[in-house]
Amino acid sequence: MYPELGRIGPVVLRSYAVLIGLGVLIGLGVLAWRGRAVAGRAAAWLDVGIGGLVGGLIGARALHVALFWDYFRDHPTEIVQVWAGGLAWHGALIGALLVGYATARARRVGIGPLLDALALAFPAGAALAWLGCLMSNAAYGQEVRTLAGYPPLVVAELADLYGTVAPRYNTQGFGVAWSLLALALAALLAWRGLWPGKRAWAVLAFYSLGALLIAGLRADPMPVWAGLRADQWLDAAVIVGCGVAWIARPGRTSSEGKTASSSD
Repeated sequence: MYPELGRIGPVVLRSYAVLIGLGVLIGLGVLAWRGRAVAGRAAAWLDVGIGGLVGGLIGARALHVALFWDYFRDHPTEIVQVWAGGLAWHGALIGALLVGYATARARRVGIGPLLDALALAFPAGAALAWLGCLMSNAAYGQEVRTLAGYPPLVVAELADLYGTVAPRYNTQGFGVAWSLLALALAALLAWRGLWPGKRAWAVLAFYSLGALLIAGLRADPMPVWAGLRADQWLDAAVIVGCGVAWIARPGRTSSEGKTASSSD
């Protein structure tokens, strides 16, 4: 649709990168807001967010390269070309959680409140990422014979990465809608004060279930393992991991999020 939004001198403003950047800013803003509200330590929470951002970027690219190693093995110079596209959100999640956890421990920030903030920030970023996929013709859906016989917005004339326009399942639109539902769930849990310290696992599991179902309608390249796309297996792994984390981690105590020092 609109893979490029314009240029600033020699710099090309790619829609996907711009929207991902906007999602990052929203996520950092949520962390600063919650960090100030929960413990009066916005700067410490931002440090955790920046650490998670670095870990997430590395993890997202590393997983993408691993999934498509047959290509990158013959094009090793492209491995670091993140700006060319190719980020796997499952890898971003793993990297962000690992580095974010280590940074939180170093900055003495409570894990439970951070996870509650993640529950709000993640689906907002996911919605923008899906919108970026729509604008850049990524994560496109399988072709259908005709638009007739389908409810509005379920299918549409959409292009693939190669610019071929055809009637397709509106997978990117499904992703945006499901992400907004996950955001609504996160907002409801926060408003009602339910499951403190565990909201992120509920929201991530809910989002991953939708991603798994949507992936079954996608046609973009992806390795297939035992009849399912690799990203579907990864979605299922996230759901299982969230269930394990839910059981293993008790709910947040009222004092969690406080630190030995209130200064940054």
